[in-house]
Amino acid sequence: MGIRRTFSTLAACALIATACSSEESAVVSSTATSASTTQVEATDTTAAATTTAVAPELAAATFVVRPGVEQLTLLDGEPGDEITLTRDTAAVASGTVDEQGSLLFDNIKPGPYVVSSATETSDVVTVLAPDEVPEAAFYQDQPALPAGGFGYITTRDGTTLSANVVLPGPADAGPYPTVVEYSGYSPSNPSDAAFAQVFTAQGFAYVGVNVRGTGCSGGAFQVFDTMQNYDGYDVVEAVAAQPWVADNKVGMVGISY
Repeated sequence: MGIRRTFSTLAACALIATACSSEESAVVSSTATSASTTQVEATDTTAAATTTAVAPELAAATFVVRPGVEQLTLLDGEPGDEITLTRDTAAVASGTVDEQGSLLFDNIKPGPYVVSSATETSDVVTVLAPDEVPEAAFYQDQPALPAGGFGYITTRDGTTLSANVVLPGPADAGPYPTVVEYSGYSPSNPSDAAFAQVFTAQGFAYVGVNVRGTGCSGGAFQVFDTMQNYDGYDVVEAVAAQPWVADNKVGMVGISY
């Protein structure tokens, strides 16, 4: 079709967005004990006075923690803060908040975690397992995509993915058989709709969605990251729930990535 997209475009679009990415950790408090001795002049007895320093209680986190599938993203953190990820009172990972206020913990075992800095701590959050799938209502209750135009799809960890909808005719003339292009190039760019016309000319509705961390999608981009698989599942289900989609089913199309 003469359509060419370069991987450099994908790399240029990659970003760690404010919308996406999160982690948690618990705080292990430490107690330091110091002993001081005092001479009692009236006797030969030496009394030892012991004082105990207790770590101050941490404040509720002002940063945002978003648990995903085997990963955790921290957003709106203080750049340069050291963050600890804790499970069952044991620190399992640590990292430094970047200049955009974000930090990603990847390849995390599913289960409960707490995320802490030196002064703040999150509530317990649960990292999801790959087989944990949202209920249908999660997709049905999302804000509707525009019946032609630009919008966003929310994934199970709260990351928003940019989507561009191109219909072959008026919405009220539908529903239409629908295809989804899901990639890291520019499928959600409204000004780059040449590929969409291949399908709308044949009576299909087209939805172009950028993977996380590319285009206007939130989240952290990693090449062929497994999180893209679960996002793709969420994209298919969210698009299928739209009223202009025939039979609430979609197909997938694309080139290269």
